[in-house]
Amino acid sequence: MVREYLHTVNDRQPRADWASTCIQFAPHAPQQNPIEDVWLQAKSRIRRNWQRMDGTFQAIKDLFEDAIMPMPIDFPKLRQYTSGLRLT
Repeated sequence: MVREYLHTVNDRQPRADWASTCIQFAPHAPQQNPIEDVWLQAKSRIRRNWQRMDGTFQAIKDLFEDAIMPMPIDFPKLRQYTSGLRLT
């Protein structure tokens, strides 16, 4: 299913010319997965600022979104998987 999607998105170009690809991370290894850095930074921000919130779910959601929106997508852990990764 992913393979078919990537061929559709990349207009059946050779793999070397793909604009979008799929990186497989080690299963059950959160220390290697870059998305874990996103969650860690967002949760840390919520922990530092929870006293100023009114306790509603919306306030927590807003704080989480404020934490991740300006976050860069380029993480050092991505280099473990490919040195030629292009982030656009």
